[in-house]
Amino acid sequence: MSNKNAEIEQNTEKQIADKKPMNFFKRVYYAIFKVDKYSEFLEENQTVAFVYMFELIAVLVLIAGLCCFAFPDNNKLLESLAEVDISVDIDFIFTIFYLLLLFLNAVYCVLFVLLLYWFAKVVVKFIDLSLKEESIMNIAVYSYTVSAIIMNVRVVLNTFTDNNLDALNLVYFVIPYIYVMAALLIIKQNIIKPDMIVQVERRVTVEDLRRKEEEEEKESEEDLKRREEQKKEEQKKKRERKRRLKPKDPLEDTEPDGSEI
Repeated sequence: MSNKNAEIEQNTEKQIADKKPMNFFKRVYYAIFKVDKYSEFLEENQTVAFVYMFELIAVLVLIAGLCCFAFPDNNKLLESLAEVDISVDIDFIFTIFYLLLLFLNAVYCVLFVLLLYWFAKVVVKFIDLSLKEESIMNIAVYSYTVSAIIMNVRVVLNTFTDNNLDALNLVYFVIPYIYVMAALLIIKQNIIKPDMIVQVERRVTVEDLRRKEEEEEKESEEDLKRREEQKKEEQKKKRERKRRLKPKDPLEDTEPDGSEI
């Protein structure tokens, strides 16, 4: 009895662990490296997805701001501030820079996610996939993860270099659409596979039933023939038995021998 209770408790703990919300770092990992896991975001509350994105932006902007202010060598931002004769605390400037960069990231995020959302709706109709509006929006939000990282990397690079970053800009704009397309196609494939398995199982079941019916019909026909043969044999035996039991006529046994003439 105690073993059974222990097993029940373990199963309950396992179910509770499975229902635990996904942590922030796991979401980032899935959003970047596990496109095949985007199906786990389909039934997620839309608020959770947007909270994740703004948490990501806040962390990335903080890292970008620290990088921009922590390294004074060849730092264009600090050089520009040094040229302005304003006696302002560096912490205050960092706060203003952080808030401004956070605001710009948020605006870019909202606009880009809306574009990805409409693109995802077109793809969903094109591949004939049935998804809720909230699920499509969640895919759009998580697909923007890599672009959010690239945007803040671009801010840091612009602070320290004059190099042309057109290639990085191209990646920033193109890669989220690739993520959306890949995620939707994988979801479509994962939906088709069970349907195909069910269809194959149904086909096998129908064929088995048909084969079974044919075998039963064949067996019934063979049984019917066997019964008819048995019936004929029984009737033949009855006739022979009656013939044996029937009394013989003495006149039938007497045959003329020629002495009577």
